[in-house]
Amino acid sequence: MSSNSQSLYRQHAAQLRLPLYFQPFWLDAVAGSDGWDAALAFDRGGHVTGLWVYCLSRYYGFQVVKMPPLTAYSGPLLFYPANMTAQESRYAFDKKVLGELIEQLPPTAFFYQEWHPDLRNWLPAHWKGFRQTTRYTYLLPDLQDWNAVFDGFRSNVRTHIRKAEDLRVFESDDVEAVFRLYALSLEKQGLSAPATLPVLQRIDEVLHARHQRLLLLAEDEQGRRHAGIYVVWDEQSAYYLLSGADPGLRSSGALYRLVWEALQWAGRKRLSFDFEGSMLEPVEEVFRGFGAQLTPHHKVFRPGNRLFGLLWEWKGWGR
Repeated sequence: MSSNSQSLYRQHAAQLRLPLYFQPFWLDAVAGSDGWDAALAFDRGGHVTGLWVYCLSRYYGFQVVKMPPLTAYSGPLLFYPANMTAQESRYAFDKKVLGELIEQLPPTAFFYQEWHPDLRNWLPAHWKGFRQTTRYTYLLPDLQDWNAVFDGFRSNVRTHIRKAEDLRVFESDDVEAVFRLYALSLEKQGLSAPATLPVLQRIDEVLHARHQRLLLLAEDEQGRRHAGIYVVWDEQSAYYLLSGADPGLRSSGALYRLVWEALQWAGRKRLSFDFEGSMLEPVEEVFRGFGAQLTPHHKVFRPGNRLFGLLWEWKGWGR
């Protein structure tokens, strides 16, 4: 059953220009309607000044907040008054609103989120016992001039794209095909998929109905599928949700071609493009090759007790 605060959040979400990962329909898909909640702050006129979404789950019987699958950003967003231009006033606003939101958060044994890049000031959370480490994503904010975008690619990226020109690239609804390629790519790196096919299918059902996703596949003349990519978007940005390539066919350059097709598609819709970053060195190198801007965002966490603090350090979750 939804909480009163979640119901209030749903009411206001329709009037706010929220990023995709903060939308109630996204949270329902990745966490279930009972798996998330939100805090809200208001000014004297009843206007929303800030919000904080979080996903609740259980870890060995303890209540924890952590990132839901396939979700790049969570946590707080602030809405500054239009006439607030002085930097000191904005810092005071940050302190006041974040403080109000933190007071509404539930008690947890552990709390971990990755914040949206737009929220740069985490200092008020530090004063409330949170810790922080910096993560990075890569952003392409302007995709209007395709020639300039292509020229900004590293030379080997342009070579890979040209190499894959003979492959057939097409839009598809075959979610299983993209997920299979995604899982194969991770398996090649000795990693397991952080999300399951049913989760992706739930996301796809919602976004397909809302016309907010693009699924591309690349195949050769023999019908072999070389690579697939899944891109989602909101009113301002497209997001590189996931992708994968057949390890035996990676040399074709198919994945680079798909990214280029997705960038052109986002440009036609006048969207920016968020690669969603990666702290894995080989992945970072690929994203960097597309000429995007290195952009920091906060990974914020708070152990609820000493045991979970030690567990955090031992498992290296802060890295």
